[in-house]
Amino acid sequence: MPVMYVDDSGSSRHMDHTDYFILSGIIVEDDKIKNLQKAVFEYNQSNFTGNFIDAEIHTYDIYKKRCDFSLADHATRVNILDKLYEMISSLDCTGIISVVNKKELQINHLTWDIFTVSWSFLLEGYDRYLKENSIKHGKIVIDKSSSKTQHDIIRTIDRLRSCGKNTRGYPKSQNLSLLILPGDMGYK
Repeated sequence: MPVMYVDDSGSSRHMDHTDYFILSGIIVEDDKIKNLQKAVFEYNQSNFTGNFIDAEIHTYDIYKKRCDFSLADHATRVNILDKLYEMISSLDCTGIISVVNKKELQINHLTWDIFTVSWSFLLEGYDRYLKENSIKHGKIVIDKSSSKTQHDIIRTIDRLRSCGKNTRGYPKSQNLSLLILPGDMGYK
């Protein structure tokens, strides 16, 4: 059974310092999760040494020379990112991303909720993945630091069903396989 690990970036509120709300979903089959975790662990062991030993993989911080990477020179940061993209491209997984431009949404669709819109796009993408691969059900794992609760996500799935969307990949909401993992999905 596939599992989609979901993490968010930015805020789902209109009035804050972020321009975008982003949801990223990584879909991996149950039997390949250990391989994914091993690859990320090995990447960390190889690239996050010395000054970066306690750093987390945050491409924005690496690219913008922020936080743990504030003292890293350009060549070091480019090397870390190159190796990250190389590792990601070798993984046996599928990525789905939903990016909401909050200013544009507020101008063009004033009553639309950022959280609901973003999760709707992500869930429809996951449902499409399940259909294309002839899979009846999938799991969703959200990071505990995500900005909303399981209840909000289940409500979004129920709204998709009530609008006539064929969300066959999602069992009845009371049986939905929604898990919350501690920290950043169990690894840095």
